[in-house]
Amino acid sequence: MTVKQRAALTLIGLMCLGATAGCRMTRVASSPERLTQAAIRYELTKISRETERPFYETRSAASIASGPSPTLTPRPTAAAAVSPDPIPPTETAIPIIAFDPPAAVPRPTGTPRNVFPSDLSITSEPIYLSPVPDDPFLVPGAEHFAQSEATIPPTATPLPDLDLARSERKIYITQNGDTLQNVAARFGTAPERISALFPIPGSRFLNPNLTLFVESPSDRQYESAVKILPDEYIVFASTASNYDIENEILKADGFLARYTEETSTGTRSGIEIVRQVAQDYSINPMILLALIEFRSHWLFGEPNGAAERDYPVGWHETANKGLYKQVAWAANTLSAGYYGWRGGTLSEIPYYRNPKPIQPIYFEPSLNAGSVAIQYLFAQLYDWQDLDAAIYAETGFLSVFTSIFGNVWDTADPRGIGLNADLEVPVITLPFTPGERWALTGGPHPVWSTGTPWGALDFAPPSSETGCARSDRWVRAATDGVVTRVGVGVVIVDADSDFNEQTGWVYLYLHVATAEKVPVGTVLHAGDPIGHPSCEGGNATGSHLHLARKYNGEWISAAGPLPFNLSGWIPYNGPVPYLGGLIRNNEISVANPYGSGESLVYF
Repeated sequence: MTVKQRAALTLIGLMCLGATAGCRMTRVASSPERLTQAAIRYELTKISRETERPFYETRSAASIASGPSPTLTPRPTAAAAVSPDPIPPTETAIPIIAFDPPAAVPRPTGTPRNVFPSDLSITSEPIYLSPVPDDPFLVPGAEHFAQSEATIPPTATPLPDLDLARSERKIYITQNGDTLQNVAARFGTAPERISALFPIPGSRFLNPNLTLFVESPSDRQYESAVKILPDEYIVFASTASNYDIENEILKADGFLARYTEETSTGTRSGIEIVRQVAQDYSINPMILLALIEFRSHWLFGEPNGAAERDYPVGWHETANKGLYKQVAWAANTLSAGYYGWRGGTLSEIPYYRNPKPIQPIYFEPSLNAGSVAIQYLFAQLYDWQDLDAAIYAETGFLSVFTSIFGNVWDTADPRGIGLNADLEVPVITLPFTPGERWALTGGPHPVWSTGTPWGALDFAPPSSETGCARSDRWVRAATDGVVTRVGVGVVIVDADSDFNEQTGWVYLYLHVATAEKVPVGTVLHAGDPIGHPSCEGGNATGSHLHLARKYNGEWISAAGPLPFNLSGWIPYNGPVPYLGGLIRNNEISVANPYGSGESLVYF
């Protein structure tokens, strides 16, 4: 062993001794003679990655108004402990995509996380790197640093060579809602350049905690990989099933508790506005309240000046003045980031403000959809240089959210939303009377707004009149369930009948006329009447039904991994929203807004 190699090994030991609790050696070599410069660089890189993660302190909800924001303390990095940098600048360490799902999720058994195949074919023999400890996965939090130093037993596993260290192959651990296509899109690669030691489903959701090997560009610049919030704290999922929005706002006793606003439906309180937007967009009210408090202090205090009073979310556009438009903008923008990531249509961060970065910056591929949603929203509100601080700093958004609601990763469901390979597509019926022929006037298009996925289909009844004419045809239940909510043009049916809109399969029937509409609490069987199609409840050029669905609070695309199955009719996407159509065996219905013959659908 050379003097340089011995010195580098000494530095590794000093770095672990000098770092905070949690630093660990990832390998004890079986013989010192086998340690190469590539192996030393690998060890230093591993230690550097393990000491870069921040943790957050939790404050009580009551303390946010009176005390300073909680402190976000970054862990010391290897670069700070060693000078000069022992890694030659011209040589690249092994690129490894780290994944930190919620706490208490055991590591997947079988294939180790740190196995690279010699090529990207499924049948290739793996090359094993350092052994993997048996401790559970951890999320950003104080518990990550509470562990004492640990030593991995000696191993005779071959150490990485320099060619492997320069490889563009990366390891990725699948998450809730992943498909082969959206994983490929996040890495900027093609699905055929992803391999595994097992068959990969081509179109369905993947199960979480599976190891994939991804060959992708090595020159991409990424935003922070630190996860912010679980998915179920972005969408209106079970985490908010029993959340009392009114009590939270009144107890905080800030400007929001006394606020009222004139809307198209009359005078509304701040409580009513936040609740309505959360329900309409299926966005968790907790994220909306934390955002309002972070940007304008409305929850626990008072707005500072006219700008915070008129634009409580901080989107300074005169057309979006007032609480309702501000919160609706935030919900739509969060949806655009969340579902863009989920659907594989979003990879590069679309910064809104100038100056913009010279080179594209991408969302880090291991992030969950909820964290991308927040980064996406903040990329519209902040310059690209200020994005990290706005979210992760000690006075940033994550600190404010944690102060109000605690470290939600501690109680996050390891199953997430539950979009995985085991989730089956429910077969439902067409939402009208057997024997009738309705027109498919809208193929897959956004459920509620431009940010939501293409999860809705439009059906128009037969009629001799055009426009928003009164129809005596019945909209009928596509499945069994119970009516959990009604509104202007809206009927929500809970298919598992637990009277909880945030769990299981839930169906949205929109543009249902007020006259003869079913009330809340009605128990329905497939085929039972719900009401009549109309133009109520939104923009419409003619009487029709807008049908959509969600699962555990998340809107589901009409086509894709879990497509609608309406009496055997399966949707397909068009090149733009509202086009596309339905296919059943050899039959095709092509969407047409005028209800022409090729758009007819029937049992």
